[in-house]
Amino acid sequence: MRGPGPVAGQKLDRKSVGTLSLAQELQSLTPAVQPSPWPGYEWVEGFGVMAMPFTSGHVLVLRAFPRNSFAPYKSVWHRTPEGSWTIFVDGASTETACPRYFGAAAKDSRSARIDLTWTGPMDFEVTAEPPGLRWTMSLTEPAYLRALNAASSRLPEAAWRSPVLLRGMELMASVVLGMGDVQLAGRVPSGHWATLTPRRMYFVRSAHAELAGLDLGSPVKATTPPTIGATRLPSKPAFAVGRAYFRPARPGEPGADESSHLERDSPRAAASTQPNGLAAG
Repeated sequence: MRGPGPVAGQKLDRKSVGTLSLAQELQSLTPAVQPSPWPGYEWVEGFGVMAMPFTSGHVLVLRAFPRNSFAPYKSVWHRTPEGSWTIFVDGASTETACPRYFGAAAKDSRSARIDLTWTGPMDFEVTAEPPGLRWTMSLTEPAYLRALNAASSRLPEAAWRSPVLLRGMELMASVVLGMGDVQLAGRVPSGHWATLTPRRMYFVRSAHAELAGLDLGSPVKATTPPTIGATRLPSKPAFAVGRAYFRPARPGEPGADESSHLERDSPRAAASTQPNGLAAG
C-alpha cells in the first residue's frame, strides 16, 4: 500500500505483473484518485477479505482500496455474535470510504489506525487500533482456482457490465467455489446500485484473530450467510482482488425500485426483496 510502484494506471492482472508474488504485486499498487472507468459511477480498486466468519460467531471483513474516486483507504469491519456491525476506517474520511455505502446498516463508523503487513508471498497481518485487533492469515490458490483467475483477470472491462457474465460468475462462485448464494450486482444500504468485479480470488488456508485480547476462534464457512443490512456476504472466507462500482441513486428515484440497465436486465431483478449477496467499498 505504501511502497513505491508502477504508474497509477496499472491493471490488477497477471499480464502486468509477470512473475511477481501476490504480496509484491499488491504492495506495488500506487495510491491514486482516479475517475471511474464507468461513467456515472463511483469506483474502488484494490483487494480484501470478502468476509471471514469465526467459530465464536464474530465476523471480520477487510477492504484495502489504494485507487478510487475519493481517497486511498483501508477498512476493517467487525460484526459481533449478536449481529452488530462497526466499520473502522484508515483514510481521509469515513464519508469517502466503506461507510459511504454500508454505514447506514452499521451501529458505528470510526476512524482507526490500520496497518497491513505482508509477511510472506501469500501471508499477511492486519492490526487495527481501535478496536485492538491483530489478524493474521495465509492464502492459497489451488490449480483449478488459478485457471479460473487467469481467465477472469483477462476479461475486457466492458465485459463486466454484462448481466449474463455476472450471472455466470455468481454461479461459479456458488457452485464451484462453494461460497454460498453469491450476487455481484444489487442495492447496498446507502441506496447506491453496486457491481462487484472480482478479477481474482484466493482461499484462506489458515487464519487467526484476536480482538481486544479475545481469541475469535477458527475461521469457518457460515451455515447462514452474514448480512449487513439487506446485503448478504459470502459464507466462505475468501480473499479477492478487483474493482467495485457504485452508481448513486438519482434525485427523485425510489431507491429500491431504481432501474439501471444492469438492474433492469438482471436475472435476479425479480428477487429484489431478498438480501443482496454482495459487499465492497
